[in-house]
Amino acid sequence: MSPTTQLQLAATAFAVVWTALMAWWNVVNDVPGMTVLAATGALAGIGWYFGVKCVSTLFYGRQWT
Repeated sequence: MSPTTQLQLAATAFAVVWTALMAWWNVVNDVPGMTVLAATGALAGIGWYFGVKCVSTLFYGRQWT
């Protein structure tokens, strides 16, 4: 498994867990609330992906393909 695939899977897992925990914490029971949580969870996963990619490139010199 390539490092890029591992990073993508980790970012997806982070987004799913973050969204689930936020839904549990806020006790969202309506469709618009879950839509907003799903969208922010996706943005959190994308941010985590690019953040880890940037930090690993800066500190470790790893080049992602």
